[in-house]
Amino acid sequence: MSRALVFLVSLALPWAATAQPAATAEPQTGEDILVLGRRLNSITVAITRDAKGRDHCVLSDTTGFPDVDAAVCKVTRTCVRKGATNQAALADCVAAERPKLLKRYQAAVRKQKRKGIA
Repeated sequence: MSRALVFLVSLALPWAATAQPAATAEPQTGEDILVLGRRLNSITVAITRDAKGRDHCVLSDTTGFPDVDAAVCKVTRTCVRKGATNQAALADCVAAERPKLLKRYQAAVRKQKRKGIA
């Protein structure tokens, strides 16, 4: 049973405040960031560590982009491994990683637009 460690972090972070679209970004980038913010407002990340010390990540919902979902889990796991031992420390650590997640999201949106999906 994976009871050893459980962290939950809400991703309801002020994403628009960190949005610094590049000069070459598409006009919809700011709008896309707001869409990401709305999606993340309802997502909670659960990190558990099983008896063998392996971390597991579960999102309460998806961002709509598998690459971004994986990045969210990776960032959260990294924060736990770096020593975030309570909710406040974990939230601060994840907040510090917002620019990386934002770049991943922007890349996923561009990729889907090139494919004609988004």
